[in-house]
Amino acid sequence: MTQTGLFELICSYLLHVIAFLGGGWSFLVFFICMCGQLLWVLKIMPETKGIPLAEMSDLLSVE
Repeated sequence: MTQTGLFELICSYLLHVIAFLGGGWSFLVFFICMCGQLLWVLKIMPETKGIPLAEMSDLLSVE
């Protein structure tokens, strides 16, 4: 949920940032934000930490 919300926020402001900073700097900011999201998911999100995808599938499956 957090990643989707941040992605939506970043994408909604991207054109405004391009108009303010220019293309190259804007995509650098966008890239840095996306890397921050990746680090957030890999290090902070506890629900998938250390659980293989097969086990996660079994945990989430509804019979």
